[in-house]
Amino acid sequence: MPVALHAGDSISDRQLFAYVSYPVAPGDWVRYRVVFADGSTVDKTVGFASERVEGTPTLFIETHVRALPVTGLLAETTVGVGTDAVLKTYIIGSTLGDLARTYRVLTSTLKVSSFEYEVPPGSGATYSILTGAVDTSPRYGRLRSVIAVDMRIGRAVIHATHLVAEFPSRSLPAGGIDLPITMDVWQSPDVPLGTVAIKAGGGRYIDWRLVAYGRGGYRSMFSKTLDQIRRASQPAMP
Repeated sequence: MPVALHAGDSISDRQLFAYVSYPVAPGDWVRYRVVFADGSTVDKTVGFASERVEGTPTLFIETHVRALPVTGLLAETTVGVGTDAVLKTYIIGSTLGDLARTYRVLTSTLKVSSFEYEVPPGSGATYSILTGAVDTSPRYGRLRSVIAVDMRIGRAVIHATHLVAEFPSRSLPAGGIDLPITMDVWQSPDVPLGTVAIKAGGGRYIDWRLVAYGRGGYRSMFSKTLDQIRRASQPAMP
């Protein structure tokens, strides 16, 4: 059972995303609509599964980013922003965690159009669904409110907890500061990863909202496994 939280409690940003979040199972998937500070929007679909790599079962996280059209421009034009791409990140370890969990990376593959190729990681590479390759240290603040709410995702009504936390400014190791930030996070054990929505500002604009999800049944968008991609990249023997 999750630890009870109350207004006034000290909390880290990592603890926010871990609240009532249970381990993800291979086959689960989620789709978030992410809005950036400049108004651009993408749908981010994340699937979880396992694949044999050189004979060893290996977990992977597959992320497909699809840019949505931008409307309301001059002459009533409608344009797309960005290019569809699928990133498949093979992780070191035997468990999957919440949205903010940081994983050690074994390797990655990238799919752009019909092209599929391996992108070997640098030394000590990490990956998080929330922050990508950026591995930030936990940030500590205080809970302002904890409220139970019902939310609708498609046709489903889920029970969630709306957490509001305030984080003060802090100095960064490489110089500069993180500005103060107030973060709203909606968490629910009813959905994979546990996070239903995020909204934050104060210099780092975040707006994520879950629009669809599934338990089991996720299939990779790649046509080749990692082993097949590696074999195809090797020069042919004379």
